[in-house]
Amino acid sequence: MRMTEIHLRSLIRNLISEARYKKGRKDRKYVPNEIETNKGKYDGRNDRHRQLLAQDLYKNMTKAQQGFRTKPIRQLKEGEEIVWKKTFKNGMILSIFTSVKTEPDPSQRSGKTFRFAPRAKGRVYFKIEYTIPKAYAKVAGVPLNSQMYYSFSSTPVNRVGTFAQIIARINGGIEGLEAFGERIKKAAAYFSKVAKGDETIEDVEAALSDALPGRQTMTKDV
Repeated sequence: MRMTEIHLRSLIRNLISEARYKKGRKDRKYVPNEIETNKGKYDGRNDRHRQLLAQDLYKNMTKAQQGFRTKPIRQLKEGEEIVWKKTFKNGMILSIFTSVKTEPDPSQRSGKTFRFAPRAKGRVYFKIEYTIPKAYAKVAGVPLNSQMYYSFSSTPVNRVGTFAQIIARINGGIEGLEAFGERIKKAAAYFSKVAKGDETIEDVEAALSDALPGRQTMTKDV
């Protein structure tokens, strides 16, 4: 029986998954910190540690990373999460949901501070989004009832270890997804293939998961 292209892709994905399972994890790319972080091991049960790690991440995103934006701290409402976003030239959007939220603090001029959520009450993860422009979809022959908006979310970043290790893991995810976003020069063409069935959602998930370090994976949002 002749193997179709879809079946061949499925077989290749299964072989890759099996190889990863046997290996235990993907090759981890070391991404050195470019900022001086707080020293020692992070304890998510300690309010002071949650505040210090949030400060490290804010400094990292404003000094070591390029092209990300978020709301000014003063404009955040109490309990609102800090989300960093970056829009690539191809229109894809990378978001980092930090689990860092504002809390009241009379000792601060703004009357509030920001801390990471306790480990069981929040997670740090990445999201990739893209919407196929209607004009392009029409020219590309994408059926009218096809999905035009796509979003993919990652599994949580591991927050066990030292302050520097946690920031390094976040940086590793950012660097990998930035490389993916820059590699897809024509996102409209790429996702139009997905909409028409020439590429599968599993193909996109596999490519995004490969971009992430360690055991992190990325899947399409429901």
